[in-house]
Amino acid sequence: MADFDTTDFGTSVPPTPATPTAAPASEPAPSPYGAAADQAQPYAAPAASAYAAPQPPAQPTYGSPVPAPLAQLTGGMKFGWCAVGFLLGLTGILLAWLVNADKAPQVKSDAIKFSVIGLVVQIGICILFCLIFGGMLAVAATGMASMAGYY
Repeated sequence: MADFDTTDFGTSVPPTPATPTAAPASEPAPSPYGAAADQAQPYAAPAASAYAAPQPPAQPTYGSPVPAPLAQLTGGMKFGWCAVGFLLGLTGILLAWLVNADKAPQVKSDAIKFSVIGLVVQIGICILFCLIFGGMLAVAATGMASMAGYY
């Protein structure tokens, strides 16, 4: 028991060595291709200088980034589809349906909805202009008829 120390719990532990033992250093094996292969490579990276500025780690490149699929329309896209419906009418609605056929259902329905809104605004403005100009023509015709000189 002289080789082992006792702890407070009555168990024995082996003594720790005074100096740690190091693993023997192995020498590099000679190259099977001769002494020319053991020399420094001509295109090897230069050794880092102690005074060089630290460089950030290189970012991995994965090729061209693939955009995420369109999940919903932005405000500009909604205005654009509204303008398409206003300017092209039923053709704009058909165009909104055909262009967004492969997109998410929310995108497709929003594009069609805003092109229909543009068409409704166009029809409303046309009806408003027809009423205004029709009323002006009716007033003008009535005024001209009253000035005809009936007794």
